[in-house]
Amino acid sequence: MTPRNEPGPSPYTCPECGEEHEWTVLGPVGSNLLHKRTQCACDIQREEARQSEYRKALTLDTYRGASGMTSLMLACTLADLEDKPLTETKIKRSITIKEAVAKAYRYIAEFPASGSLVLSGPVGTGKTHIACAIGNALIERFYLVRLVNLPDLFAESKALIGYKGDEVPCDPIPKLLASDLLILDELAECSEYDRKTLYRIINRRYEANAGIIMTTNLRTLDELKAQVGDRCMDRLLHKSQWIDIDAPSHRVEEFKTNHKRANQ
Repeated sequence: MTPRNEPGPSPYTCPECGEEHEWTVLGPVGSNLLHKRTQCACDIQREEARQSEYRKALTLDTYRGASGMTSLMLACTLADLEDKPLTETKIKRSITIKEAVAKAYRYIAEFPASGSLVLSGPVGTGKTHIACAIGNALIERFYLVRLVNLPDLFAESKALIGYKGDEVPCDPIPKLLASDLLILDELAECSEYDRKTLYRIINRRYEANAGIIMTTNLRTLDELKAQVGDRCMDRLLHKSQWIDIDAPSHRVEEFKTNHKRANQ
């Protein structure tokens, strides 16, 4: 079929730069002719920006997928906690959630020079939320972040080597050293095996001058030392901040609010 010999589209004027563009014929498509207009600098910039955003999205998705964080954790932001009610702290050295959020923003701004961070406090005070929010903010800046739940890590590594109680821990270090920030979540009671594993992780991160955020319900130096030992505590606390949060459990408070609404 011979294409109809019709005039091409009217010249196109770019609304941004005002440059006028003619249309060129690419070839026949059925009974019509396919036209393409020439590109101006604005078109090229828009296409480069679109491709840049596409590559950025792919990279961020890759970073998020490698972080070890769940979809709930990946949704955490510090803004989520900014509207929490300000409550008085019961322990002198403790701070409120709002104060902890302010310190977290500063940690992000100064990273990677901000060192390591220990977030302690009772159950439900937002320690993991703050740690994940920091991680998410750093991922947006193309830092590699990895989160590890310590009880899960200890259990998995024991299972991998057929743990008998006195064996050398399996080596979890390579995959944990590769990140710019390592989040060690939920430090609690440690066995001797757990202590050895944790020391190797923290010592290698310390030697590499790589940041760690640790969350725990242990709230004093004596409690921490009893679980991780002198060597581990010494390296963890050097060049680090310890933020102890004193607040009611947000889960319990949410339950009370929902229960009250349901019974009104």
